[in-house]
Amino acid sequence: METRTLLLVLISLIGLVSCRDYGDFTVAERTVLNPAETPSLEDMNLLNINLDFQVFSEAHYQWVPENSWPKDVRDYISEVRRRFDDEWNVINELPEDFNLGLPSGCLLVEPIDQSGWFARLSKYRHLSLNDREVTLISYPTPANDERPSWSVGPPHLAVFEAGKPEPTILEINSYSYEFEAFAHEDEILLVLNAGDRLMYQVLRWSEDLPEFSEPIELFQMTEHPEYEETAIEEFISTKVDGKIHLAWMIENLKKPVYYMVIEPSQPLVAQPMLITDSASALLGINAQTDSIWLHWIDSRFGREGFMPTNMLKWFSAKFSQSGDLIETLVVNSPFDNSDMADLPVFLWSYGSFEVLAWGVALQEISRISQRPIQFSLLNTENHTVSLAEDRLSYDQIIEEAQRQYTANLRNHPIHGISPQEAEECNRWVEWLRQREERNENQDQQLFILRPDD
Repeated sequence: METRTLLLVLISLIGLVSCRDYGDFTVAERTVLNPAETPSLEDMNLLNINLDFQVFSEAHYQWVPENSWPKDVRDYISEVRRRFDDEWNVINELPEDFNLGLPSGCLLVEPIDQSGWFARLSKYRHLSLNDREVTLISYPTPANDERPSWSVGPPHLAVFEAGKPEPTILEINSYSYEFEAFAHEDEILLVLNAGDRLMYQVLRWSEDLPEFSEPIELFQMTEHPEYEETAIEEFISTKVDGKIHLAWMIENLKKPVYYMVIEPSQPLVAQPMLITDSASALLGINAQTDSIWLHWIDSRFGREGFMPTNMLKWFSAKFSQSGDLIETLVVNSPFDNSDMADLPVFLWSYGSFEVLAWGVALQEISRISQRPIQFSLLNTENHTVSLAEDRLSYDQIIEEAQRQYTANLRNHPIHGISPQEAEECNRWVEWLRQREERNENQDQQLFILRPDD
């Protein structure tokens, strides 16, 4: 009797799994990408990679609070402060004669440490308008009595313009520092993440001074009593033919992803579209010739059924320029538990291809930065994904993206920098790296020599 009951339960579960609606999608056909056909990282443009960088220079250190500076710079400044204070007390302000040692105008570019809560406290964007070269830097302000003690106050935006000695400071109407900015004729279009809502603002110039338009609410979080905390975790966007294509993921148990198109002249017309309610990571949104491709990691195949670890599948959705969903591709085998796009995941474009790179999950490798990376080219026209035979390393992708991003920023004449000064900047950065490595080695030696507690 017990055996019969157990059999009926299993049959019922199988029926539930087979009836599960996983959505409409096409599974990409896999081919092999031979080493001779695999493009090198140096030959590809990695400027649109889904990797956030923190940018730092002596020209704006006074505007950006210390908790959003790169770690090696913070460690260096802590060391400098101790030279001014024999008691090793905490000094809240830098001495007047403090000198960072960074050549004026040089930019230090580093990938953001996503594990640090300070990773989102500052954003850096350089834009070229019709007659202006503009750099935008968001930064926090001290907390006020209306916010929790661990919080910070309303963020501000420093607007640097070429030829002007000091920036214009504007207050951002939110408690978040995430923004995306796009040049649009003589204006800058901004999308801001306010935590519980997304906002749209325009930065215009009046009498040669920048000023914000009134904010327009694009999306407002609804209350979910079953969740203790909900917030807009991250958002991505791109601008094509004057329109902004925007996607965002909400941090809760389901992690839904929404998508919408913003018409700058009529931003209130667009309505968000729910793309999935089972995302794990939102990767990027890229423009092709006549379409928009949105990429994310989905866990819908592991939510129910007999394979709870069948998670982390790469999804790519195609939209028209007007925002209509055309089709959805799944790159990893949907019901194969051994095939997953594990962290870290990278995305960028190469010609007519979407470059997809994901970590290979190996039991003996626990650190994300040590995992080998599967390089592949997605042909969105014939739904074919070509997987390279040779694996890349995490450091290879990071270093090349960092090199290209640094070179791109230094080619703009902002904060007094010129391309001729780049070599001097490189020497300073190399010195900083060597100093950081030396300190890490010393810390490791101290840890090894330390007696057991």
